[in-house]
Amino acid sequence: MNLLNIVFAGIAVITLFALETSADDDAEQHAKCLQQSEISEDEFGTMREEALTDNSIEVDTRFKCYTHCMLVSWGHLDENGKLNIEALEKDDGMIERAVEAAKKCKEELDNITDKCDYAFKVTTCVIDEVNYQG
Repeated sequence: MNLLNIVFAGIAVITLFALETSADDDAEQHAKCLQQSEISEDEFGTMREEALTDNSIEVDTRFKCYTHCMLVSWGHLDENGKLNIEALEKDDGMIERAVEAAKKCKEELDNITDKCDYAFKVTTCVIDEVNYQG
């Protein structure tokens, strides 16, 4: 299942990674990550919209931690909490330019130590790179 379809329904900043799980599993994981990050559905909608439309605001740390939670659940981070390129390359649903963007972003951002900040920044970097290439 393509993450674009799932994530824009749930989180629009993680659009270019692919999933091989059902929509029900994603909805369940979305709910778990919201709870873990202490975000209500209403807050999530507002945070998502702000993250997409206003680059001048500081994104709420809870939203960044939600992003981390989802990436972990999909197996897109390695044991060090960094983007797992091997896992992305093995994912049949991954498009090549997203993998290339992920490699570039990983190289640029792997020095970030905060796990939530890293997850959010690497995700937005991949989106920006793919949109720039496309």
